[in-house]
Amino acid sequence: MVGSVDWSQIEIAPMNDDEIDVPITEENMCSVLGINDEPEHRKIVSEAAMKASIADVDACVADIDEDLLADAALPVPDHMPEEDHFWYDKKHPVIEEGSLFRSMNEFRMLIRTFAIRGKFDIKIKDSDTTRFLGHCKGNACPWRITARTIEDGKTVRVNKIVKPHKCSSTAAVTTSMADQAWVAEKAMGYIQTEPNIGASELRKKLQAEYKCTIGYHTVNKGKERAKNSLYGTWGKSFQSLLNFKAEIDKRSPGSIVEVDVKRERGEVHFRRFFMALKPCIDGFLAGCRPYVSVDSTFLTGKWNGQLAACTTLDGQNWMFPLAFGFFATETEDNWIWFMQQLHRAIGHLQTLAICTDACKGLENAVKIVFPQAEQRECFRHLMANFKKKFHGDVFGRMWPVAKAYRLETFNYHMAKIFEAEPAVSVYLCTYHNLKWMRCDFNTEIKCDYIHN
Repeated sequence: MVGSVDWSQIEIAPMNDDEIDVPITEENMCSVLGINDEPEHRKIVSEAAMKASIADVDACVADIDEDLLADAALPVPDHMPEEDHFWYDKKHPVIEEGSLFRSMNEFRMLIRTFAIRGKFDIKIKDSDTTRFLGHCKGNACPWRITARTIEDGKTVRVNKIVKPHKCSSTAAVTTSMADQAWVAEKAMGYIQTEPNIGASELRKKLQAEYKCTIGYHTVNKGKERAKNSLYGTWGKSFQSLLNFKAEIDKRSPGSIVEVDVKRERGEVHFRRFFMALKPCIDGFLAGCRPYVSVDSTFLTGKWNGQLAACTTLDGQNWMFPLAFGFFATETEDNWIWFMQQLHRAIGHLQTLAICTDACKGLENAVKIVFPQAEQRECFRHLMANFKKKFHGDVFGRMWPVAKAYRLETFNYHMAKIFEAEPAVSVYLCTYHNLKWMRCDFNTEIKCDYIHN
C-alpha cells in the first residue's frame, strides 16, 4: 500500500550525551516514517476521504423514511415579539407629555393613582376607548391632560398636560379617585398575601400607603371585586363542585361524593353536598371503633347554611374524619339524605353506636337509616337544655350520673335528684330518652365517650 509504514523495520537509535535534543520537524518526521508529504499526494488523499464521507451520508439518507421525516419536522416561527417599551411604577406613576401606556384601562387606573398621590381630584370631561380628557377639580386650577391611542389602536400616549397645579392639598384628603375598581386593583396584592384580610384592615393599609381617606363601603366592594378576579365568583364556584366530583371519582374510586341540585324555573341550583373519601371509609372499617359522632355547625360566610360533619375514634381514641357535607337547614329531610349517603359509605354494621345532639330531625334520621344502631345523646347538649328548666346544687349530680360505669352508682345519684325534683324523671323520659349514661352503653362498642 502506498505510504504504508513497516513498523518492524524502525529502530530507535540510542541518544548520545553530546547530542542536543531538538524537536523534529514535520518534514523530517515524514522522511523518517517513509510518508509521502508532497502537496499533490495530500490532495489525492483528501479527495478520496471526501468521496467516502459523501457516500456514507448518501447511504444513510437513502434509508430514511420520507413520511417519517416530514412528520418529525418542527415548525419554527420566525416572528419575534416586539420588545416591551412600557416602564412605569404602578404604585408611584409618573405621567408626563409623551408617556406611553399599554391600554386605556391601565391608563385610567394609573391616572387615578397619580391624582391620589398628588392629593387632587380629576374631573373626567370625556373618556372612551380612544381618548381621555380631564382637568383638575380645584377652583381656577389650570391643570389639564389629554391622552389618545396611537396607530396600533391599543397603546395610549399622553399628548398634552397643562400645568402647574394651583389648588391646595392636605396631608390626608377624601378623594373621589379611589373608586371600587381602583381599590380592587390595589387590594389584589394584599389579598394574595392575606386571603382572609378584612375590609377594615385593608382600608387602614390603603389609607396609610396612599395618604387619603377611602369609604368603608368602597373598600368592601373593591375587596369583593379583587377576590372575584383572583378566585372567581361564588356563583361560578358551584360549577366546580361537579368537576371536583368527577375528579374524585377518577382519582379515588370507591369514594362517595354526591352533589344534590334542585330545579327552579328551568334553572339548576345547588341544594346539598356530601363527601366521604375512600381512605377515610377504609380506615373506619379496618381500624376504628364502631362509633360515629354526627353534628353540624352554622356557616357564617357570604352563604349561610349548615356544615355537617361525621367523625369517629381510632384505637387510641384519636379523632378520625369520616365524612362531611353541606345543606341549608337542619331539617329531617336533609338529615335523612345525609345519613343515607353515610350508609352507602360504611354499609350495614350490626354493632354500631351513633352519637348526636338534641336535634330531633337528626334523631329521627338515625332511626330511619340505622335502626339497628345504638343511639346516644351528647350529654353536654342535654345539660345545656336541662339547666334552662331545673336549677339548684342537687342537679350537679347529673354529671356523676352520666359518668357512672356501675348501675348502682347511677341509681344512687338519680334517687337523690328525683327526691329533690320528681319532674326530672318525666322530663328525661320525654325529651332525652336516648342513651347518655355510661352504665347503659354497649360494651362491644369499646367507647365510653358521653360528649359528641
